[in-house]
Amino acid sequence: MSDTPDLQRAILVIADSSLAEAHEIQRAAQVLLVGGDGVSASQLRSTVMGLTNGGSFAISERRNFYDWGERGDDVQELVLTCGEDSDITPEQFVKVISDLRVDGLDDAMLGDTPPPADTDAAWDLFADVLERSCRASRLRCQSIEESASGWTVEALGRSGYRYLGSVSHDGRVVDVTRSAF
Repeated sequence: MSDTPDLQRAILVIADSSLAEAHEIQRAAQVLLVGGDGVSASQLRSTVMGLTNGGSFAISERRNFYDWGERGDDVQELVLTCGEDSDITPEQFVKVISDLRVDGLDDAMLGDTPPPADTDAAWDLFADVLERSCRASRLRCQSIEESASGWTVEALGRSGYRYLGSVSHDGRVVDVTRSAF
């Protein structure tokens, strides 16, 4: 494992408390980085830690490496869960993490993580982020519409909540807001 993973997921969750259960999630955002972005695991970790300048928070980090006879991906996932008293917003989180990317990155360097090509792929990415960040399950897609900037998605969860959000065309940014029906 090198210090620059092949794939990095940085996820922000804003909840009623920093030990969030699915029903307490208010907003979530994910930024996807790839090895070609030139961001080391320690750089991403210290940047995320630097965003915790006020309020309650919890950070979980997971690192996986796969090798089934052929070298697989080295994956880092950092989840920053903040209480509502936190100073960080999803928009700030997305900007700070996205700004870590090396200038001039060609999005073709996404390699094995292609951008969503259609509404089905955008839905899969949106649902994956909800499952990772909000522990949402049994999601149903209510609507999905493509626009110039990506897809706008509405989903219903078995918990009785509605999730509204967006998926960027390049698949690097997913933003989610939870609300009651």
